[in-house]
Amino acid sequence: MIPSQFLNLDIFKIKKINIGENSKILNEELSAVAEKIYDKSIWQIDMKKLKQELSKDIRLESVEISHDKVGELNFKVEEKELLYYAQIGERIYLMDKKGEVFGYFNERDKMSLPLLVSKDGKNVSSLVEVLSNLQEYSFYDSISQIYEVDRNRIDIILIDGTKIFTNTSVDKKKYKVAMALYFEIIKNKKIAYMDLRFQDFIIRYVEDDNGR
Repeated sequence: MIPSQFLNLDIFKIKKINIGENSKILNEELSAVAEKIYDKSIWQIDMKKLKQELSKDIRLESVEISHDKVGELNFKVEEKELLYYAQIGERIYLMDKKGEVFGYFNERDKMSLPLLVSKDGKNVSSLVEVLSNLQEYSFYDSISQIYEVDRNRIDIILIDGTKIFTNTSVDKKKYKVAMALYFEIIKNKKIAYMDLRFQDFIIRYVEDDNGR
């Protein structure tokens, strides 16, 4: 057994706490933690418990705590990637790739991202599923918002006002064809909507709506 007086020697006390650049989002929280563990023996700090506590923060993807040098402790956190904005009820939230809310709209710098619109958040998983099938295509950058009309129809609104009628049954291959059609057609015509839910594509032009 190691004598307790040896474990309490100054050499084992934490005198420096390094916070990684990406950890600044938790600056206030980490500063509070730093105050509690500063000048404590490394043997008195439950690293596993400390990591678990910090990992509870919904803004974070991962947390790393390391002790590479005597008297020093390192904190490194990875912030969740913002992929969508979600309007649920009257508020707009930040949403990650899993469709999980992790903050409010004003907590991050503004970005050009799709807006998921939902009355109560219950259908968010379906909207995220549709968007995940589109992410690898340039078509994705043209998406303004997405919302569910009914159980069989999800509307995607593009930045030029075009509507895409779809649902979770539409696969990636069909989106790829739809993307090619869209970019080819808009060279000469304005599209009112494209319906991808059936075997054949249904396309209506703005000229049709105007009776011309």
